[in-house]
Amino acid sequence: MRLVFHLGVHKTASTLIQKNLADNVDWLRGQGVYYVNSELPQAIIRQREHLRRFQSPTREAPPADGLRKLNRRILREAAFKNAHTILISEENRLGAPIYHRMPEDGSGAAFYPKATECLTRTLAGFADTPTTLIMVERDFPSLLPSLYSEALTNLETTDDIDAFCRRIDFGSLDYEALRDRIDQAAPWADLRRMDFAQIKGGAGAYLSKFLALAGVPTKGFSVSTDSARNSVDRDQAEALRKLAEVRAKTGDTPRAERLEILRKQADPDRRIRLPDWVADALAQTVDAAPVSD
Repeated sequence: MRLVFHLGVHKTASTLIQKNLADNVDWLRGQGVYYVNSELPQAIIRQREHLRRFQSPTREAPPADGLRKLNRRILREAAFKNAHTILISEENRLGAPIYHRMPEDGSGAAFYPKATECLTRTLAGFADTPTTLIMVERDFPSLLPSLYSEALTNLETTDDIDAFCRRIDFGSLDYEALRDRIDQAAPWADLRRMDFAQIKGGAGAYLSKFLALAGVPTKGFSVSTDSARNSVDRDQAEALRKLAEVRAKTGDTPRAERLEILRKQADPDRRIRLPDWVADALAQTVDAAPVSD
């Protein structure tokens, strides 16, 4: 038995990967792959809730080995199905996205600061299982606008793009440091890296690269692009920001207005652009550009 764990990061087409894996779950079974997201979805929900509790400043942290029993069940279920590979895809296993609960004290939001602890918890009991970790890396000049777009879509920020970026710790935007934290959590694992820029070759090529890293054959795998998510443009961003202000004041979520904004096709000529000072700051980061294996 071997384990393949897709870690994200956020905004690297994880939903596209998960949707296609779910659509091909019967084919995966035939390849001896137990795709936990589809075969045992309650396990993913329990893992996600465990990490939310761990990262919440207002909730009591669960036991560090609180997922060990659940992980043993995953191993048993996969063995019962005669699978030789367990595949899990969950981009929150490194921690919450950077816009989640941004500090108000001016310290700056960090890039997956608790990745070691989060992974240690979700991999409890797997140390004796050969493990492959797949991390998709996206260059920060394109990642930050996409994260900002998602924060607006979820009505989780009232900032404009300049204010949003000023609340980020740019010194933490370092893939090499993130890899080190992953290695601390799972020194026995084989960490494989993928460059998000490869999606420019199309969904088929992107998914083929992912499957290759996972050690899963691609012949017979059916590809769909229906789950692709586009970022909002500047006009949509401003409209969503105003809705977020309403939510912050009233506590209500104006769902109808939000959906109406998101139904519109984003204008590619009005993409969200980073302020000039951000480009200068990113140029000084330790590991701003990912390198694909």
